[in-house]
This record gives sequence, C-alpha cells and structure tokens, in this order.
Amino acid sequence: MNTAEKQAFSDLLSKPGMDEALMGMMRSFSQVIAASSEKEKKTGKDNVCTFTLKEIDKMPQKYKKLFKIGSVIAHINYRKKDGVYEVRCQINNQKYYGCSKKLEIAKLKFVGDLNRPVTAEELNSKPVRYSPMGGKKTKSPPAIEYFKNWLETIKKPTIKQSTYFGYVQLGNKNVAEIFEEMSLSAVTTHLVQTKFNELISAGQFRTAQKLKNLLGDMFKFALNNGDIALNPLANVTVPKYDAKHGEAITRQEEKQLVEMLDTGNKYVQTLVFMLYTGMRVGEVASAAFDEDGWITCVSEKVRFGLKDKVRHIPISPMLRRVIDRIDISVVTSLARDTIIKYVSVYLPGRTSKDLRHTFITRCRECKIQREVTSVWSGHISDNSMTTKVYTHLSGNKQLQLEEIALFDYEL
Repeated sequence: MNTAEKQAFSDLLSKPGMDEALMGMMRSFSQVIAASSEKEKKTGKDNVCTFTLKEIDKMPQKYKKLFKIGSVIAHINYRKKDGVYEVRCQINNQKYYGCSKKLEIAKLKFVGDLNRPVTAEELNSKPVRYSPMGGKKTKSPPAIEYFKNWLETIKKPTIKQSTYFGYVQLGNKNVAEIFEEMSLSAVTTHLVQTKFNELISAGQFRTAQKLKNLLGDMFKFALNNGDIALNPLANVTVPKYDAKHGEAITRQEEKQLVEMLDTGNKYVQTLVFMLYTGMRVGEVASAAFDEDGWITCVSEKVRFGLKDKVRHIPISPMLRRVIDRIDISVVTSLARDTIIKYVSVYLPGRTSKDLRHTFITRCRECKIQREVTSVWSGHISDNSMTTKVYTHLSGNKQLQLEEIALFDYEL
C-alpha cells in the first residue's frame, strides 16, 4: 500500500462503532497483504520466471516447446531503487526483455518482445553458446569436437565399453563427414537429411539409423543444455529397413570348416566353436567351462548397469567330436573385430551371425524344442509367461541333456 492507502485504512479502523472482532480480522488481512507484497519483491530478484500455459501460448511457435520443457529459461530481476521488475533471456545470441512495476505486465511485455521481428544486425551477429558441459559462454564450438566431448563425458559412463567403441568408430568416419568443419550452431535439418539420404542411397540403412539415434541424443542434450536453440535432428527421417538375422551355412561348408581343424588354425577353431555353441561374436571372450563340464558365457544382450547374465550351454555330440582340437584359451583371446574379419576369409560371403543362425537352424532340424534352443542361444522374451517357461527350462539340466543329445548328424 502507498501512504494515502495506509492512512485511509487506519481511519477506517478508528471509526466509532467498529466491531473489535472485525477490526482484528482486517488488521490480520492487511498484514497478509503486506507480507505477500514483500515476498513478491524478494523472490523477484534473480529468479527463474515461470509462465502459465496461456502466456506460453502467446509466444512464437518456435519457442513454445522450449519454454514448456525448460530448455530456455527467462530470469526475473527486481530493481529496488525504482520498484521495477525485469524479465529477460537470450536465445541464439538474441536478447529479449520486458519490464514493468507489475510483474504480470513485465511478463506480457517479454512475450511481446519474443514476437518482434529479428533485426538484420542481430541476424548477422556471431552466435554465442555455452561450452558443451556448461560453464562460461564461448563461441559455438566445432560440431565434431562437441560430439567427441559429449560422447566421452556424457554418453560413455552410461553404455557398455563395446558400444562406446562402436560409437567412436561412427564418429571418426560418418559423424566427421557429416559435420566437416561446421560449428554446432551451423548444423541444419536440411544438411543432416541430405547426408543421411546419401547413406540410404548407398544401401547403408543400418548406419543411417544408428547415426540418427546417436546424434539425436547429442542434440537433445545440446538443446537442454542451452547450447542450441533448435534441434536439427527433430525432423530428420530415416526409412525402416529389414535387419539381417543371418542365414545358415550349408552342410558342405560346415564339413569343410570342420576338416580344417586338423591344421590347428586358431581362427578355424573359433569359427567351429561358435558354430556348435550359438554364441554371439561378442560373447566368445567370456567363454569357459563350468564345474559340470558345460560351456558358459556372459550374455551380450544385457543393458548397461544390470547384472551380468551367465548362459550355460551343454556340449553337443557334434562339439564333443572336435573339442580336443579346439583350444578354448586361444579362442577366448581373439578380439571381436579379428573374429569378424576371419569369418569371411574361411567362409566367403558369410558373417558371424550366419554361424549363430546355423546353430539355431541345426537345433530345429534335429527336432530340439524351440524353447530349449532359445535358452542356449540367449533369446529371452519380454513376455512374462514365456520368461517363466525359459527360467524353468534353464534350471532343468536333465531335460537339456536329453535335448542336446539330439544335436547329432552326419556331415
């Protein structure tokens, strides 16, 4: 209240005949109003400005979502000397401002400033961004450097080491080709879509999808961190594709591979081992024998942060015939990429997935129960009932031994 309002209120309370209870209630009410006014002034200083949905709806379309999810934040400053509220923020090096002695009016003026046309001077000014991990403001960094920094600092601690190395390879080749020498703020939807279209035209659908997912995560982070105003990946599209699940090698190819074991070649040993266990190439390094003589491995299909799942695979008659010619210590010492390389050397036109698919196919040809095959190969369904069945089967070793005995055929 101003001085005149306070005097008028005091005169009202001092009028003859004023009920004492009513006077007490009005005094309490005046104290609440005064405290609320003082709190508004105190909280108005250097605080985040919150907008109602109605206020956000009056903002330009390109800024509505940013303010809704908090990617862009406006701040309130209260000037004690003249009792003025200031609402301000900076987006893509453009400053927006609104002020008034009434906070609500200051917010409306700020929203109005968001809607004003951008001047040529502002449009041509050099963009200013935060450093990738926060801190002092700097010029927009090179996009490829930002990617490497984000991958190492933000992404790496949340993923498996093998996944991280795969992303590093994508960065060194594909991401570097997309960004070239551009700054982060210079990356546009049109540019990224054009690069993705080139990959799609070359039949690299899987690479395009992996890049979209990876860069999508990075740009979401950059947006929420205040390093960019808009996400250039938001409207990028990549067509769906049929993933390759592998194809069983022929009996003749299998026979030739097994016969090559006599040479003692370590790569051949590894390929035969994978063929008769159904292991993924990334699981071979963890292979070992348990106390029952079964082969174990750590499943590759477990999300980072969850407990390792150990798979137990009984030795089939086919594997038992050649096990004395396979040195498991040598097999487990080979790097994943090395194994992948030598699959095509000894089985031209084939991949490591084909070896795993061969194991599953032979199990079906030998009339082994589908669910038991899934236990050995690590195919666990998200369906709760199916998972219960798999859990029961994985604990029933006698049944598994009876089933694996069927994995026996002539080459």
